[in-house]
Amino acid sequence: MQITTAKDVLNIKDVQTIRNAIREHLIFIGLDRKNNIRDVSLMGIGSSCNVLFDTKEILRNALFTASEKVILVHNHPSGNPEPSKRDIEITGQLYNAAQIFEIQLLDHIVIGNNVFDSALEKYKELEEKQKKKE
Repeated sequence: MQITTAKDVLNIKDVQTIRNAIREHLIFIGLDRKNNIRDVSLMGIGSSCNVLFDTKEILRNALFTASEKVILVHNHPSGNPEPSKRDIEITGQLYNAAQIFEIQLLDHIVIGNNVFDSALEKYKELEEKQKKKE
């Protein structure tokens, strides 16, 4: 299966299963250079308000599966897809660390009640604001 839009990501079976979960789940989607899925893995299950994830584990999984691109997806059981400050910080760390290995973080999608938001877009917006301040 090839991923061309966020809707394609939301239609992946594993992503569908976490939409209404009562605890946060983190899913790793590894892609080849043409956006074909190489791997879909559950990377973590947390509490009702957070899921811990380790940048090293995500990068290790990307390298192990020979994924050139990565999409992360996690749910917010509250139904509000707005990324938390911590979601945005971790996304930024992963985005920068992945570049060292020439792995592209395409997105970090946060899903709620039939809606989604992008932690990566929020990170990039913050970075742009900081650049303008300098």
